[in-house]
Amino acid sequence: MTKTYQSHGTVKYQGKWIVLDCDREIGRYYRHWILSMYGIKCGGSRGGEHITVVAGKYDDVSLHDQWQMHHGERVTFNYSAPPISKDGYFWLPVECQRLGEIRSELGLSGQPKYPFHLTVGNVIHK
Repeated sequence: MTKTYQSHGTVKYQGKWIVLDCDREIGRYYRHWILSMYGIKCGGSRGGEHITVVAGKYDDVSLHDQWQMHHGERVTFNYSAPPISKDGYFWLPVECQRLGEIRSELGLSGQPKYPFHLTVGNVIHK
């Protein structure tokens, strides 16, 4: 059964990327949950718990005149659980109108190439 929760994060610009920096405890909780439910040990995302808003490898808008405009903005989002898994990653689907608006202001579509999601873990292979 899918449940929806609400959290918030802070918009950060990192080179050609924009991410929403999220609560580290969400990732820690779901990595523990994945281990308890499936016996799969996961490590955290390299960039910490975040939602990618603009991916520099797909969306080059770093020279846009609105770049850095939302740095530090606090944004509320909804996420669904339990986590989804594919190719060694676990993530939570995210819905957030504000993140779509930020992308639109930069001349991008409201949704990124890969729909908004919060990666909570990468499978650790022994």
